[in-house]
Amino acid sequence: MTGHNVSHMAWSLAKGKLNCRNWQYLDLLEAVKTALDSHVQSLSVQRLALTSWSIANYQELKTDTIMDKLAKSIIRRGEKIQTGHDINQLYHAFAKLRYQNNQLYDILDKQSELYLDTFRIQEAAGVYHSLSLLGRDGTKLWQKLSIFIRYHINKLDGRGIANVAWSLANIGNKDDVFLYILSEVALDKMNMMGPDALAIFSWSLVTLDYFDRKLFDAIARESLKQLRKFSSQNLSNLLLAYAKSNCVIPKLFHGVADAAIQKLPIMESQAIANIALSFAKVNFDSQTFIDALLRRMDQKPIDKWKLRDLADIMYFFAKMNYCNLSLLQKFDKIDVANWLKGPQPTRFMPHELIVRILWSMVVLDSYPKNIMSTVLSTKFLQEATTACGGALSNELQCQLHQIALSADWTNQDLDLNLELLSNDLIKYRQTFSASAQSSLSTSYSFHLDVVTALQNIVSPEYLKSEYITPYGYTTDLYFETDLSGNVLPPEDLQSMIQTYSPLPNNDRRRYVIEVDGKTHFLRNSLEYTGSTTLKYHHLQKFGYNIIQIPHFEWALLETVKSKRQYLENKLELKRKD
Repeated sequence: MTGHNVSHMAWSLAKGKLNCRNWQYLDLLEAVKTALDSHVQSLSVQRLALTSWSIANYQELKTDTIMDKLAKSIIRRGEKIQTGHDINQLYHAFAKLRYQNNQLYDILDKQSELYLDTFRIQEAAGVYHSLSLLGRDGTKLWQKLSIFIRYHINKLDGRGIANVAWSLANIGNKDDVFLYILSEVALDKMNMMGPDALAIFSWSLVTLDYFDRKLFDAIARESLKQLRKFSSQNLSNLLLAYAKSNCVIPKLFHGVADAAIQKLPIMESQAIANIALSFAKVNFDSQTFIDALLRRMDQKPIDKWKLRDLADIMYFFAKMNYCNLSLLQKFDKIDVANWLKGPQPTRFMPHELIVRILWSMVVLDSYPKNIMSTVLSTKFLQEATTACGGALSNELQCQLHQIALSADWTNQDLDLNLELLSNDLIKYRQTFSASAQSSLSTSYSFHLDVVTALQNIVSPEYLKSEYITPYGYTTDLYFETDLSGNVLPPEDLQSMIQTYSPLPNNDRRRYVIEVDGKTHFLRNSLEYTGSTTLKYHHLQKFGYNIIQIPHFEWALLETVKSKRQYLENKLELKRKD
């Protein structure tokens, strides 16, 4: 097999143009690798570029020996590398393979600078992308490419636009002026963007915290036309970008759900988790996707899922406030020790993910003893604190507090020791209380309207707004009555109870009125979110009488009299409970 033939065979494999049976394939693969090892140093510059690109896109061909021989040949023939096409292919290949050889890249930089004026804009964008991937954004070439791309930006095609945006996102270079110009070009050339470009471009913009509603609407319209062509990864990246920017376009979210359902049986677990997480972030209710995902979960044992993916999927079910019993029961047999010593996930420590899974289970009214007893132990909490750099995140502390509120501290089977954990739990409650106060989301006008209607029912001096309970929750409105319904001055409960004990009776009824705006509900639904449901469950557990006022019920009441009557009816029903 000659050098020319072997580079062509490598390209054919990378392009998927060779159809052969398994035994034929293995023989062919070994033959091509052997020929590459023998002939790579005799290849022309053009063939070196083509072969490098082929190996990067078909990595079964890759061996350390072949890569080193390729690099040496390129360095030796450096002065003959003179076209943007070859330089782009070479940079793309070695960057994708994460190959480290500064001498090689210095040669490519030098030749790029010499012949930059002959580059096509798409080639320049490709090299820009590779430099970002390799962390070479501080080089002279990077600076020259930046100027070149700005000058020729109107000539970029869809892929080039995505490459430039990704390059900036990868190094965190938020240049609002440059991004605005790039976005204007993208609006003109949106129909030139394929699935890869649309997903990468939207992800890059969100990563750079750049949002333009007109642009995102255009990306959504074009994506909807091409959804059938989107890969699983593209679907997840696109939806996650829209969820992170809180740009909820129902047609797009439903479209991605439908496309994902078709691919779900063969979809990678990370893509499944990212799509589920996207729906969870914006509380978007898609019952068809929920049902399809539950079927998919039944096909694979729980311990075969990656911990991070499993945590995101269970978080999704928790936010949707929906799961089936068969899935929840599978967690009863989980050995938490295997999670802790298994493969380490990126970005999150296993302890964080285990807490997220347990919090999700608690929201879904499931309390697996094995996980609960492990998490609520001094050993686990100390390990978690150490693993997280000496301090748990606020989100993790809040989840641990809610888990502790859900625990049955009198259940001897759980082997829980409240006294040993008290210092940690007090800290978690304080963090949770501060977080609850800072995240109040009820519309002020809605809140004020309810207060006005309550004036003839509860004396304003005894009606507390944004009342902080001893359990860390902040309530919209709060008042107390005797058993006959007469309003009383509120007691100071903070000093009366332990954090995880019910309220003392004291011949009183304690009422919490929750003014439930749209954020308490799933989008396009009248169902409460899992987080809201958990709050009400905890308040009821510890002795409060909850009166929920959904925004869609209140909106139907047009007069002060009808609003007052509505509240009186709600109170009367609670008194009879």
